[in-house]
Amino acid sequence: MEKKKEIQFKFDVRWLLKAAPSIGLVLLVLFFAIMSDGRSVSTVNLKILMNQVIFTALISIGGIFAFSMGAIDMSMSGSVCCVAIAAALAGVATNSLWIMLFVCVITSLTLGVLKAVLEAYLQVPVFMVTIVLGMALSSLGNVLLGTQSNLSVAPLVGSGQKTSLYIVILAVFYLFAMFLFNYTKFGKSLRILGGNPATAQQVGIRIRNVKLKAYLMGAASICLTAIVILLRSKSVNSSTASSLGMDMMVAIVLGGMPLSGGAKSKIAASLIGAAIITVLNNGLMVIGVDSGMIQLVRGVLFLIVVFITGFSYRTNLLTR
Repeated sequence: MEKKKEIQFKFDVRWLLKAAPSIGLVLLVLFFAIMSDGRSVSTVNLKILMNQVIFTALISIGGIFAFSMGAIDMSMSGSVCCVAIAAALAGVATNSLWIMLFVCVITSLTLGVLKAVLEAYLQVPVFMVTIVLGMALSSLGNVLLGTQSNLSVAPLVGSGQKTSLYIVILAVFYLFAMFLFNYTKFGKSLRILGGNPATAQQVGIRIRNVKLKAYLMGAASICLTAIVILLRSKSVNSSTASSLGMDMMVAIVLGGMPLSGGAKSKIAASLIGAAIITVLNNGLMVIGVDSGMIQLVRGVLFLIVVFITGFSYRTNLLTR
């Protein structure tokens, strides 16, 4: 009888850990609703939250594929900025919305292939690849803009699109990513690779091929994020998406994704985490916290979650 109770207790604890991100999101919403006298859940603010969460969610979905195989892509912000600037310049030069979208796709795919070649084929450490590439792409964005501080694409995109369009884009991309991640050999291979690269090689997984596909999914995420930014903001500058990469990392961790990837990786962490970090940023602003303190709170919360998830997951890792 005692053994049965112990098993039941362990099951409940595991369920609680899995549900922790969702519970945290609900508690966070309630906390800011109380602290702001309901302003954080007003119709106007909820619309603002929806617009903000789309960017973080889109980029986080692509980031999950790199994270799950144990690679942290630090170049997402720079990639989005560079892709958006290149596409905007092409669109303005040709006065064509379709050319602008085409350049978004081609530039994003090129960057995805470049990351795969450097990390998977040339064996350059992924951390160094993405940090250097991120800085290089941000600098390239400045070079492309030249003396222009802000490039408008308003004549190309017209009066703008409704939020519902962006929600549809996010939903379709998430469902596609969820199918690949949860129900295909590719997704299973990613998690095996993140859990133990040696095992992945022994069971016959084509590691280079898997890494290439993972970075291409990241490229798709970058492409869609850049497109939504251009359509919604109707302009681009050197600081576009500057904080998006860090938001993605914090979101994925807060969503319950282990930094080391592996079997416990889950695509749902992208949406839940994006919602948590967006509610946190917005809620702190609504109650009057200054930007410096917001960054401090984000950093402390990130470290706490990394410590907790790392402590609970560390003993379960296979030898790499």
